[in-house]
Amino acid sequence: MNTATSSFTPRAIVVGADGSEQSIAALELAAHLVPLAGDFLRAVTAWQYPSASAPLRPSTGTPTN
Repeated sequence: MNTATSSFTPRAIVVGADGSEQSIAALELAAHLVPLAGDFLRAVTAWQYPSASAPLRPSTGTPTN
């Protein structure tokens, strides 16, 4: 058994992108670094769909009834 190939772990460069100029710059830099430092690039973003029954105001940390 070849241990060099069986213990290979792909290296990801992970970048969070939110559409801001800074995150786009980070994504571009990461894309240039992949050939040098990683095996693949993973761009991630998160979005929360607002609930129709929830008020659209900042949370005070106290639950409302």
